[in-house]
Amino acid sequence: MKIASEKRLLALVYVAIIAIVSFRIAVHPTHYTTPDSEHYLNRCNAIRSVMSQSITLSRLSKIKKGFYTWPVGYPVSIALVSFCTKTSPLVSSKIVNFIFLGLLFILLYNWHGKKAWFLALSFFSYGSLEVISETWSETPFIFFVFLLAYTITKSENYSPFRSSITLTICLIFLFLFRYVGVIYIFIVALYGLKYFLNGVRKLSYSYFAAIVASSIFSLWYLYDNKLSSGYLTGTQRIHLGYQTFFEFTKLLFQALFNEINVARNYNFNNENLDFLFVSSIIIQSFTIFLLVKKRSYLNRPLKLNSGAKALLNISVGYLVGIVLLKIIIPFDNFDFRILFPFTSPLFIMALAVISNSSQREYFKKTYRIIVLFMLISFMWNLPKKYILNKIKHVQLTMNQAF
Repeated sequence: MKIASEKRLLALVYVAIIAIVSFRIAVHPTHYTTPDSEHYLNRCNAIRSVMSQSITLSRLSKIKKGFYTWPVGYPVSIALVSFCTKTSPLVSSKIVNFIFLGLLFILLYNWHGKKAWFLALSFFSYGSLEVISETWSETPFIFFVFLLAYTITKSENYSPFRSSITLTICLIFLFLFRYVGVIYIFIVALYGLKYFLNGVRKLSYSYFAAIVASSIFSLWYLYDNKLSSGYLTGTQRIHLGYQTFFEFTKLLFQALFNEINVARNYNFNNENLDFLFVSSIIIQSFTIFLLVKKRSYLNRPLKLNSGAKALLNISVGYLVGIVLLKIIIPFDNFDFRILFPFTSPLFIMALAVISNSSQREYFKKTYRIIVLFMLISFMWNLPKKYILNKIKHVQLTMNQAF
């Protein structure tokens, strides 16, 4: 395919996601908001009220009190979009997600070129569509996760100063959108240590400089929280031994089981058999069977390039970090929201390996299968109950008319 058509395919994937997410949001009873969402929207309203009046220390102090439990990145982004577009905070929160998804797709194109549309298909999965639909900070957060992976991949071609600045920006914004962004400081530290031990000293120093700068910022932010609220993140979070090892392990493996199921999640608390889930599993299993059947077209041994390695390391590093945090902090159970920064880079990495130029024959034999499956997943996540009710209403109206 020509480059222009590849760009159009990427744009088509983006428009399709925006269309289905907008449809889902419009017909959902809560418009995909949760208690966390209400916090973000309330903070946005507080910021907008200050922006529309004269700024005083007392008003700034009042806003600041709402930024302890959750960091400032997402509500400030919503407020800026709301101020510029004159839309409500709820609508602006969805626009923020769409903007960062668009930036992510541009990044994928700059990174992987004409195969970016193929990689973007991973966002047709159940977890991705759910996260993008919600008023949550995960969509902007995942953009900076990929930007970090991209920077790590390209850092050897950058000047040490540019590497240091870009890494610092990524690490700070990851923290500003989610406190767990501190996990990536340790991942970057491991990269810096690797370069140092391999004798690439200037590059390692740029990594260490980024770690120091972002750590100072994060510690200052948390210390200010401590002075103002009494806790580093606005509330008491550390509770050792709140789950048994068996309960913890069971919930983790249930969540990981759901993450490998692309089209639909299974509700383990539901006593009834989920036929939609069973159907999606059968379709996915058949798809995997076809991909394995074509394995003779694979060039062996499989080698990951630097980009794929960065995505894999960042994905696994996040999973290890979030599991360790979950042991001492009883935040939400493992689910598609918590594991999105683990799953998304992993899926992109898998598709990148398949579409790599070294696997040209395998890609030619399998990409239609993968595209078809991702389109099925995409359609699977339409608001089926709403559509079915509308069809029944139309049928009822026609029966009454004739």
